[in-house]
Amino acid sequence: MTLNFSPKIAFATTGKSTCVVPGVVAGRTNVASAAVGTHGPVLEHDPRFPNRTNVEFIAPTPGEADAITMRVWERGVGETRSCGTGACAAAAVAHRRGLVGTRVTVHVPGGDLTVD
Repeated sequence: MTLNFSPKIAFATTGKSTCVVPGVVAGRTNVASAAVGTHGPVLEHDPRFPNRTNVEFIAPTPGEADAITMRVWERGVGETRSCGTGACAAAAVAHRRGLVGTRVTVHVPGGDLTVD
């Protein structure tokens, strides 16, 4: 399968290869509606990641400063409720893009994480 869009992805590592898909995912700014189960495995197996990668789908959390919402596609597993290393990578990418400050709340289905 291939993607029928070109996501603006960012690459980060916290010891594990992580692909972060910030902001708009196929025209969507709501992470809850992102096609994680469709796009996650395609990006996990992208040739740029010979050892595969985790994929974090993120967007700024509406109405909250310094917060992002994230869903996780874990390599070899599928969608999971949380990922600490992924949250760190996602917070770093969001900060680098000027979306958040240095202390970030990452909302994931498994609960909130704080990255400082």
